[in-house]
Amino acid sequence: MILISAESITKRFEDKPILDSVSIGLRQGDRIGLVGRNGTGKTTLLEILAGGLKPDSGQITYAKGATLTYLEQEIIADNNLTLWEYVLSAREDIQEFGGKLREIERELERDPQNTKLLERLGETQRKFEQLGGFEIETEAKIILAGLGFSNDRWSSPLREFSGGERNRAGLSRTLLANSDTILLDEPTNHLDIETTAWLETRLVQSDQAMILVSHDRLLLEKVVNVIWEIQSGKLSVYKMSFGAYVSERESRRARQEKQYDLQKDFISRTEEFIRKNLAGQKTKQAKSRRKLLERIKKISRVETNERPPDLTIRSSGRSFNHIMAVKNLSVGYGSDVVLSGIDIDIHRGDRFGLIGPNGSGKSTLIKTLLGELKPLEGEIRVGGNVEFAYFDQTLENLSDSQSILEFIWSVDPQITEGHVRTYLARFGFYGDETLKRIGDLSGGEKTKVSLAEIMFQPANFLVFDEPTNHLDLESRQALEDALEKFEGAYLIVSHDRYFLDTVTDKTFSIENEVLVSYAGPYSYYLAKREERERGFAETEKKQSQNKENYSDFKELSRQRSRVEKKLKSVASKITDHERELARLEEMIANEIPRSDWEKLTETSLKKAELETDLLLLYQELEDTKAQKEFLEGKDP
Repeated sequence: MILISAESITKRFEDKPILDSVSIGLRQGDRIGLVGRNGTGKTTLLEILAGGLKPDSGQITYAKGATLTYLEQEIIADNNLTLWEYVLSAREDIQEFGGKLREIERELERDPQNTKLLERLGETQRKFEQLGGFEIETEAKIILAGLGFSNDRWSSPLREFSGGERNRAGLSRTLLANSDTILLDEPTNHLDIETTAWLETRLVQSDQAMILVSHDRLLLEKVVNVIWEIQSGKLSVYKMSFGAYVSERESRRARQEKQYDLQKDFISRTEEFIRKNLAGQKTKQAKSRRKLLERIKKISRVETNERPPDLTIRSSGRSFNHIMAVKNLSVGYGSDVVLSGIDIDIHRGDRFGLIGPNGSGKSTLIKTLLGELKPLEGEIRVGGNVEFAYFDQTLENLSDSQSILEFIWSVDPQITEGHVRTYLARFGFYGDETLKRIGDLSGGEKTKVSLAEIMFQPANFLVFDEPTNHLDLESRQALEDALEKFEGAYLIVSHDRYFLDTVTDKTFSIENEVLVSYAGPYSYYLAKREERERGFAETEKKQSQNKENYSDFKELSRQRSRVEKKLKSVASKITDHERELARLEEMIANEIPRSDWEKLTETSLKKAELETDLLLLYQELEDTKAQKEFLEGKDP
């Protein structure tokens, strides 16, 4: 059954074609991933299908009786409604029958023997039950909890919620509506990893038809079964998973480019034949070929004006091996401690991801490490020759009143305008686009301008707080490529699981107000967490069955004790080695005369040996920590 059908939809803005004769059909069971670069018309198409925007031409048909709910990027609602009232308003039909039930019950209190009222009550209850009225509140609680709303927020009015929380409220309402079709425009914006994973499971289990706009590749891969790609006003359909689409798209474009070249060569040769023979002995053949050219359907060339960004992050050179050492750190505001007991060691070449629920303290920790906030307790030591580059998700570094060109040029006014324009082209800003006022840009464009400003100056330690926010798929890929080639170290906060797995090799996770370190990327963290949860489940089962083995328990305790001692021993050795390394570096830099080359050579060799030993100790420390994590999750 076709739920929505659109024929030859065309829409223009400022005489620019956004959608050009787009025709689609959405069927029951379709889970569509709508993809394309920012500004290609994805939201425009959703608004047209939802009925909020009229196309310039074309026709839209809806299945009779079918229902549709559209989740916009920004919700519009009565700010005086509580979260609970707003979410439940998704089912006005149930609310209406609920009101009728309460009215009948009040009348029956005055006249309990009224048979007509009893019949009305039974009939209304049956309809209420058929609509799911008795389960609706339970379902609402499941959704609100799944999307990260604690019970104490349910009765709060919407005016007290942040923009991100309001968007989550809108998503909650959309899911509760349980329409035949849902249109979701960037539903994972403002979701942390846990809530994104919950939404992913929810959508996979849903039998609704859906159109999903998202830049979350893992979400697309797991949820959708058809891809609609918008490019240059045209819509292409790929009846396959997202991963298969990525491969097929490149194959299609390669085939199209080859066919274009072959046809171009054929047309050129045919035109040359016609020119030479139209007035000669082969006139008939020339005229025949001219008619053939008039009938031939021209193959268009693969669009080249939508080039993806070409990003490069320049390293400022090698820092000292130990970039940052954090001991017993507490962060927060005044007397409000957000995180405490933090111990961090970051070395040259480390690529850390930082994850945790929204509001768990990730940004607070980063700002404290960078010196923007004073630590409440503890010590932060930064190594020599460390040069930071910081991407703030709030984009406070941007100047809304300046043009893109003016803003980037202000970083180094000594360079030429041509140099700045060439640089901005790598981020997808060409020609007059560089003259756009920053305040008028989209979220994705602002993110790219901020990245352009940060990458303009070289650094060797990057601290990025949600750098993929609002970036389209191609821009995320470009950023991944740049980070893969970057020669320095970095610490990145992100909720994009695919991105984290691609660019990081270690993970800090905030869990129950404690910072936990994992010796691998997001997928490694996830495997360890699942392993730990399985261990907890098995432990609970064994405890309930009362079949614990005392000898195993003692052996595990001994193993844990040995690992604990080894951790302390290795940590102590590292401290001693670092102290000795610092002493040697001081001798080389300030104490040994430049003329005493023998002493300099001897000390440099000791320093090199010490650095090698330190690397082995760092690896031993990581391995021991991993062993400790394994033993902590193991059943006694």
